[in-house]
Amino acid sequence: ELIADGGNCGSDTLVYTSYVEVDSSKACVSNLINGINPTQLECNGKLYDSGGGSGNYQNNERGTITIAPPNAASVTVDFKQFDVESGTNNACNFDYLEIFDGSSTNAPSLGLFCNNNGSPGIITSTRGAITIRFTSDAGLTRGGFEMDWTCNYPTAPPVADFITSEDTSCTLSLIHI
Repeated sequence: ELIADGGNCGSDTLVYTSYVEVDSSKACVSNLINGINPTQLECNGKLYDSGGGSGNYQNNERGTITIAPPNAASVTVDFKQFDVESGTNNACNFDYLEIFDGSSTNAPSLGLFCNNNGSPGIITSTRGAITIRFTSDAGLTRGGFEMDWTCNYPTAPPVADFITSEDTSCTLSLIHI
């Protein structure tokens, strides 16, 4: 709904109902592959390691993906399945998944995960994007992960932020007949 109020010049309202439709039955499904993966812009989706829903991830992987739905306030990831090789001395130093609170691996880390410390579970970013990086070595491969994501939109209404180059007003004049 757009409401334009011109004061003494009048006002107008324009309403479009069901102007944008989203088909939730068509979830975005991605596999994290070696290299930089395309940024996911959908608000909801599912992410698997390179082995997909039924296979193991591969050796020597270095895959990164960012989930950044436009206008999102935050992104929540929920790991449904997680099986990544354990490291030594309680460290994730062989295969691991790292989650970053923003749109790149330069953002603050929300944690480094492998079988030593268990599934990341549910994590929500403090920004409108979250980045996932998966790394595997040349040794053992495992079942990997399955993760769902959803975005959260701001609860405050949007604020109009525009300017106009026109600076005119209307002048009323009455004509008597």
